[in-house]
Amino acid sequence: MAFSPDRQTSIPFDGDGYMLNRKLLPERQNQRCKNIGIEFAFKTNLGGLLYENGQVIGVRGVGSDGSAFKKTASVVIDATGVTSMLRNQIENTTKIEKKIDRHDVESTGRHIMDFETE
Repeated sequence: MAFSPDRQTSIPFDGDGYMLNRKLLPERQNQRCKNIGIEFAFKTNLGGLLYENGQVIGVRGVGSDGSAFKKTASVVIDATGVTSMLRNQIENTTKIEKKIDRHDVESTGRHIMDFETE
């Protein structure tokens, strides 16, 4: 049985079910990322992508202290969302849509609720 966030609607299904703990999941993801050396940069403004031999190798921007920076990595992940400035600047690819039709975008919400256990 699956329940809506307000617990007013239920959807029955066959087989085992699992519940994703939306409060604990990001905490575990962040800790695992830190454990393997992934860096998070908050309050930064990205200005563009860095290229080498036609491949993205990093980003350039301005840090929270106002200083310019360049960061390179073997894997560059743009997690800035559907309105990504970097998506619009990427070169040499036909695999990424530069513009996304507004009709293809759906707003979503997330509710994190704590329930007392019995």
